[in-house]
Amino acid sequence: MHTYPTLNKKGVLIGFEISNLLMSRGRVVRLLRTIPTLTITKLPKRWVLDDDDFVHFKVNDHLFKVIEPFGDNSRYCIIAEDEAGQGEVEGIRKVFVAHNFLGFGNKKMGRAVRHAP
Repeated sequence: MHTYPTLNKKGVLIGFEISNLLMSRGRVVRLLRTIPTLTITKLPKRWVLDDDDFVHFKVNDHLFKVIEPFGDNSRYCIIAEDEAGQGEVEGIRKVFVAHNFLGFGNKKMGRAVRHAP
């Protein structure tokens, strides 16, 4: 699957984005559950699409969120909530990169998206 890195002002990877064209909120949760050190702390609510940050999880005690901006964006953002968790982002991203939905997918990283700290 193609991912789009999110970098802070210093150029450090703090998260990534994935297209939600073939990826439902439920599929995101199923992929996250394949990570042994991950604990989901908030699941998406059924039939509620206006919940922008629809999944919260921890990896090695670092907080992360999966966000769909405005509830109707074409991408999901998976981002570390704290600076200490930024080192875990690449491992999470690799799970999504390795995922091939119906044989489609590109294992390259897209153009970086820069965001505030």
